[in-house]
Amino acid sequence: MAKTCDSLIDMIVEEIRLSPIVNMDETTVQVLLEPDRANTSKSYMWVARGGTPRKPVVVFRYHPTWAGSVAEEILGDFQGYLQTDGYSGYETRC
Repeated sequence: MAKTCDSLIDMIVEEIRLSPIVNMDETTVQVLLEPDRANTSKSYMWVARGGTPRKPVVVFRYHPTWAGSVAEEILGDFQGYLQTDGYSGYETRC
């Protein structure tokens, strides 16, 4: 089922990468029945918003880690302004 949305998600991510400004943040989420992980483990939801004021696009990406490489994966070749909090995982984008 997840594969059926891959093309749409790829289009959204591409639109974000073409944006002049991207807002991005990550937050912890608790996943109760995740294989091979305790239900007390921290997982993360990464959120990126781009597009234009009249046509904003948002992508939510679950990841089990807080690694800055997740931001790199989402942003790819993005060349605009990145608005984030002070998390050092975004420093390679500045």
